[in-house]
Amino acid sequence: MTPELKTMLSEWLTSDDEAKRHHAQWRLSQSNPLEYPPLFQQAVNAARAVGSVVSAAVHGEPITVPQEEQDRRLAICHSCEFWDAKQSRCSKCGCFGQWKTWLASQKCPVGKW
Repeated sequence: MTPELKTMLSEWLTSDDEAKRHHAQWRLSQSNPLEYPPLFQQAVNAARAVGSVVSAAVHGEPITVPQEEQDRRLAICHSCEFWDAKQSRCSKCGCFGQWKTWLASQKCPVGKW
């Protein structure tokens, strides 16, 4: 764990944000780095996401969610055991949470949102 990450997690431990506190506690208790799906699977996941966004656009469905919904989804990600705070990514599917939580057609790979 890098010194920068340790500093960030230490700050999060005293944060008013419950999700940040929970994530910092969990992350500091972990000794093994998170493993990601194989790169090919991550590429497939990304391609499916692009396809679902294109499909939504073609069918006149919303492409993005309101900021409040994105914030709610991202808070759930930050408190998840699969969240990698260092890379701001989900280790279950390999997505970058900031992007995936913004897209209306996307779902959490373990069904949390």
